[in-house]
Amino acid sequence: RSFFTTDFTIAEGILHAVEKDVDVINMRIGSTRPSSIIQDAIDVAGEAGIVLVAAAGNNGSTIKSYPGAYAGVINVGATDQANELAWFSSYGPALDVVAPGNQVYAPMFDVDKHSTFEEMSGTPMASPIVAGVAAMLKSKHP
Repeated sequence: RSFFTTDFTIAEGILHAVEKDVDVINMRIGSTRPSSIIQDAIDVAGEAGIVLVAAAGNNGSTIKSYPGAYAGVINVGATDQANELAWFSSYGPALDVVAPGNQVYAPMFDVDKHSTFEEMSGTPMASPIVAGVAAMLKSKHP
């Protein structure tokens, strides 16, 4: 099975969320290649007042990862158990905030088990925490 998708499909998902009037979009995706179609969808979502959150990337460098590196997106890095930047987390000026992202116990789809929980690490584990905080703040201060 492949977990790869197209820029068009990602943009469609963002625009669908805009149509559904969501408050927060969390994007656990990343590429070092910017995409104009995703950027356009993010711009539409931002103009609609949606808080956009994305994983910063797991390359342990300052290489920008999109969509997190786009303006208007909260770009999230990961910390470890010592509350230090995790060794794999992207860092640098494109990073906005960090959250726990190392050895996080989280739901996981398994072809055989259908759904299970597993310990995982990565900025995609950290961005949902920030998205959750953003949703809580938005509910208190619409």
